[in-house]
Amino acid sequence: MHPAPHDLRIERVGTDDPALARLVAEQEREVMARYGAEEPGPPFAAGTPALLASVDGVPVGCVGVARLDEGTGEIRRLYVAPAARRGGIARQLMSAAEALARELGCTTLRLETGTAQPESLALYRSSGWAEIEGYGYYRDSPEVVSMEKTLEAQAPAPLFTYDHALRAAPAWWRGALAIAMLVAGYFLASVVFSAAAIVVDLATGASTVDDLVDGIPRLTPVLMLANNLALASLWPIAVLTQWAVFGVRPRWMSSVTGAWRWRWMLRLALVVVPVWVVYVGVSLLLGPLDAVELTGSVVAMLLVVVLTTPFQAAGVEFAARGLVQRAVGSWFRHPGVAFAAGTLVSGALFAAAHAAADPWLIAYYFVFGASASLAARLTGGLEAPVLVHATNNVLLLVPVALMGQTDQVFERGEGAGSVFMLLPMALCLGAALFSGWWARRAGVTTRAPLPPTRGGRLPTAAP
Repeated sequence: MHPAPHDLRIERVGTDDPALARLVAEQEREVMARYGAEEPGPPFAAGTPALLASVDGVPVGCVGVARLDEGTGEIRRLYVAPAARRGGIARQLMSAAEALARELGCTTLRLETGTAQPESLALYRSSGWAEIEGYGYYRDSPEVVSMEKTLEAQAPAPLFTYDHALRAAPAWWRGALAIAMLVAGYFLASVVFSAAAIVVDLATGASTVDDLVDGIPRLTPVLMLANNLALASLWPIAVLTQWAVFGVRPRWMSSVTGAWRWRWMLRLALVVVPVWVVYVGVSLLLGPLDAVELTGSVVAMLLVVVLTTPFQAAGVEFAARGLVQRAVGSWFRHPGVAFAAGTLVSGALFAAAHAAADPWLIAYYFVFGASASLAARLTGGLEAPVLVHATNNVLLLVPVALMGQTDQVFERGEGAGSVFMLLPMALCLGAALFSGWWARRAGVTTRAPLPPTRGGRLPTAAP
């Protein structure tokens, strides 16, 4: 008895697919044995739409949908391997076949089965099929049972928020594996970029071996570049991990529409950027200002900040909100629970990654991450979180780079924060709420059906 498959995958394949051919041959042998037939029935015609069911990557079942006339289709070769039976796979194959028939424009489906297949008869009768007069290849056989079903108009697909979209492939191990792969990929990228930067700095004299031995290397433009590139690499790591583990193509990490909505982001930037300019300007006026000296190192650091920080921010958002948040969310059926759990985990990891020891800073980083999660949910994509993150980092780092204070960027020990951090926390939360409000006003798509999985596989989990 095979357990109910939480990770059952059903994909459309061609009639030349070798796994389909093997299962069809098994089906022919079983049917011939049951009816004592000497010859198999008619083969699949070339180009007949067919579906292949796999569990844990192993093909276990198949079905075809042939066209009889403009509005009528026929179910052919429904089969599930004996070892995989009694797990609901045949019923899910039939449901997928009916959906495929609707896509093909069929309003009626027919099939031929027989008295030697009582389990098939029970499945069809319990699924709304009715017996009719013989019509097909076996119509003159006394054992044949011909059946028909009228296809009702398909109900609209349920809509999901961005954070719950990986419910398209809800097996628990996928989320765990995706997060582990993301962490491992970033660790490798960080080691590679940091090692290269250290070699360059040693070769140019920007750092010394003594600095490395003391464990306090100066934050040079090259090291800053390495840090930003390592974080930016989270972008491709996240989308490729999603594709490999969940079978969802990279473009579906951008938004619920499967595209990066540039026009929406640029409109939002007309509000977000000026607000952040005022916030950063006031913050600078309230603190000590150092003189600006445009040395070669300062100019190099400024270029690194301006040119690579937006990609660094995007990489973090694709990783934290695009993958971690949604990987955790895929574990839960209820959308509210999925959002809360995903926000808690992604926010906690985001705060922990900044290695702050000051309670105010820890709270700030968590609220920053949670606000980004809320913005993604309310707007249906990563445009708002990436915009706020990139704007925040660039505008904060540019004056720091100009004043040669970049060594202070990673000073996050006790006492580094204060009650003043409540202002940026409120600003981040306000930006998320404003983004959601404007998205609704502007008609931005914020919810959509689950994204397609690899090969057009159909999700097997209810919302």
